[in-house]
Amino acid sequence: MKTRGRATTGAAVLAALLAAPLCASALDGALSGYLPAGTYPVTDDIYVPAGETLTLAPGVVFEFEDSVWEEYEFDVEGTLLAEGTVASPIIFRAAAGVPEFNYMRLATSTSVMRHCIVQDVGSVSLSS
Repeated sequence: MKTRGRATTGAAVLAALLAAPLCASALDGALSGYLPAGTYPVTDDIYVPAGETLTLAPGVVFEFEDSVWEEYEFDVEGTLLAEGTVASPIIFRAAAGVPEFNYMRLATSTSVMRHCIVQDVGSVSLSS
């Protein structure tokens, strides 16, 4: 592989691949466990069930698609641990061409959101 007239080493190629944003698999339904950094298309309603925890790594992006009949939503009945960084925030937004996703609701006080950006959403609610 050549870049700007110079040979590129295998290590340089690997570093470039690791630095590129990861396009992850689509999300729908119940979520729990750990999601590494990457962009996740949301293709239906998503939720964290009561008693479960979803941990998001810095750099996670949720892009909410929509369907002809509805906008999708994110319901957190369990615990959401979303701790981004200044350099790598966690982002919740509508996908390109979608005006907004329906809502984001945190039903318990156990969730943590730091260095997160929530945009293009109809409403956000916090309750406990």
